[in-house]
Amino acid sequence: MTEDTPEAQSTSKPTKTAITMVLDRSGSMDACRDATIESVNAYLTKTRADQNLKDSDFELAIFDTEAYDVIRRGDLVATRDIARDEFEPRSGTPLLDAVGRGIDGLDRRARDDNAILVVVTDGLENSSRKHTYESIKALLDERQKKGWLVLFLGAGLESAREGIRMGVQSANVASIAVDQACLRASMDAMAEANAVYAAAPSVSARRMFVDNEKFSPETRAAMGDSTGGRGLLGASGSGLKKKFFNRKPSGATMPKAPPAREADTWSGANEDAWRK
Repeated sequence: MTEDTPEAQSTSKPTKTAITMVLDRSGSMDACRDATIESVNAYLTKTRADQNLKDSDFELAIFDTEAYDVIRRGDLVATRDIARDEFEPRSGTPLLDAVGRGIDGLDRRARDDNAILVVVTDGLENSSRKHTYESIKALLDERQKKGWLVLFLGAGLESAREGIRMGVQSANVASIAVDQACLRASMDAMAEANAVYAAAPSVSARRMFVDNEKFSPETRAAMGDSTGGRGLLGASGSGLKKKFFNRKPSGATMPKAPPAREADTWSGANEDAWRK
């Protein structure tokens, strides 16, 4: 990691920010398919125009039980909007395995821990094979301490609490509604948080931003959280940790700390396609 000293801050060129967006494509997303596409494209429009983000290394992955598809990869400024036929909701929600792959990809691309992971989902974990809440929490804890910005948008409090369960800092988790206005407000807030992070002049400044609240009560209300974030504050307490951190994904039987090479939901015929 680059030494974070005043001399280094003033003379070294900032590293390129690596961004991965992991977007739920499960069947329940069909109800908000068009609004999701519009809001993601609005995020792309806003971030492509930002001086601190436009040169970022961007990756957009969409997932369901059948596949984890990387549909965009490269410089953010050159990233095309997504078309309707590229986002066709179907199947189940292996959320933990999808987050695991997102982390794995960012590990390979990030420099100086200058990394943003964005997760957007409308549901609950129901079909992961490799990862547990505990294994993802261990991965995220380590990377957030290094300065990664991990943002989690969940449709409704129960979905948003999935982010808390897997270890995303509560300041970076938002409960959203999936109508067009709320999704647009959510992606606008996400783009703004990304821009502030990318503009940070040093590693220590990025770490400080990661720990701070990202969304005001008014912004959370515009995103669709009628509690203004109060519902999530309770979710980060010991009661939720006891209830949920020890719960395994529905329908899955796996060790608490799975081996690094254990097959995930998509291992098999398309195992290498996403690495290209």
